[in-house]
Amino acid sequence: MAYGQDHYVILGIGEDATPAEVRSAYRRAARAHHPDLNPGDAEAADRFKRVQEAYDILGNPARRAAYRRPLGVTARSSSTVGQRRTGQPVGRPDRTAAQSTTSADSPLATELAQALLALRLLAREAQLERRLRRLVRYLEGL
Repeated sequence: MAYGQDHYVILGIGEDATPAEVRSAYRRAARAHHPDLNPGDAEAADRFKRVQEAYDILGNPARRAAYRRPLGVTARSSSTVGQRRTGQPVGRPDRTAAQSTTSADSPLATELAQALLALRLLAREAQLERRLRRLVRYLEGL
């Protein structure tokens, strides 16, 4: 199957894509794989679900930031998905000159700090969503 787990690959965009490019890529992919346009094709339905999930994450700025941070990614093009410019797989620390000066717990501590930040962003998003719902209820009562 040509689709991987990386949401950028699923939508066929680079990680530096603008929100308009993400939306455009989503619409194009959703149209191509929509179950109504591919009746009887179970794989098309699966691909459509993956496209939906990718857009749910990449279309929301907070979720997109949380998705990128745990991978240790700054910005990379779609041609280097899964690898840093050095050829080292993303998410693994580069152990060359820093190996002797860095403790063994440092990569784990960095990964835990990134996971904590991602959880905080998601919690903030949930808090904002609750506030928005309360505001809508208030405005409906006027």
